[in-house]
Amino acid sequence: MYPRLKLARNLLRDDGQLFISIGDEEIHNLKKICDEIFGAENFEGHIHWRRRHNQPNDPTKIIGLVTEHILSYSKDKWFFKSVGVGKIELTGNFSNPDNDPRGDWASKPWKVGSDQSGSRYSITTPTGTVIEGEWMGDEDTYKRLVADNRIIFPNNGNGSPRKKYFKFERESEGQCATNWWPHDQFGHNQEGNTVLTELMDGVKNTFSNPKPPRLLKNLMSISNCKPGDIVLDFFLGSASTFHGALDYDNSLKFIGIQIPEELSESTKEHLPAIEFCRKNKLKGTIAEIAKERMRRVGQSILNQHAGS
Repeated sequence: MYPRLKLARNLLRDDGQLFISIGDEEIHNLKKICDEIFGAENFEGHIHWRRRHNQPNDPTKIIGLVTEHILSYSKDKWFFKSVGVGKIELTGNFSNPDNDPRGDWASKPWKVGSDQSGSRYSITTPTGTVIEGEWMGDEDTYKRLVADNRIIFPNNGNGSPRKKYFKFERESEGQCATNWWPHDQFGHNQEGNTVLTELMDGVKNTFSNPKPPRLLKNLMSISNCKPGDIVLDFFLGSASTFHGALDYDNSLKFIGIQIPEELSESTKEHLPAIEFCRKNKLKGTIAEIAKERMRRVGQSILNQHAGS
């Protein structure tokens, strides 16, 4: 791991990003190594991805493991910020119940939270109730927002004021990722298995617990990958990173590294992969299965665009 991380830092552009997925047992060691090689000041965050969508029920464990750790480091954190931090796809429930010509919107409290400070003044609701409080903006700002139809009062005008924010504004700004990635938004291992099974002629478990492409797609999104950028995977495995890269932007360039590890008939987990290799006249190595997946993903995208 250490020499590959040293090499990774040398290969990264100044605005480059590194993501490393690892389990509970080694996360503390990995963080120390990365802090040494990249510098603690270039640590971007620790993503907790819920890789299991179901509830574990293991009688031998106090704590069931449902998450995987993904550490993120920049080559140069401040330069990366200066050229633009990547975002994720917009979430939230937007609608337009008042037919605002600006389109769908959602709202947030105008009153400040318990750990925030703001401006104190009184607000009168449409039903005549006077509410004293500390608010997100000063009184002049509040009046401008009211005139611009950006303040609403829920509960038929009796509720505390809320500020509208429009969907088009959020789409323009983008949405910041958090360090908790739930399975319904970013995929899970079962989804990764299903995607791979469909690609591999219905043969199940050619790889054990492959990552879902949309997880990798979102990592590329927050790293702010641009058309023509290079994505490098040091441990190609099932080639989910390649799949995610094509889903994100099929103009990305990709490099995958995987030693031609031989599949063994004495290893139960390898048997589905061996069956697949025999059917498709491939050498019985992990690298050959990864390459076959890449070919099939590429062909499926060509088929999708054949009529366009």
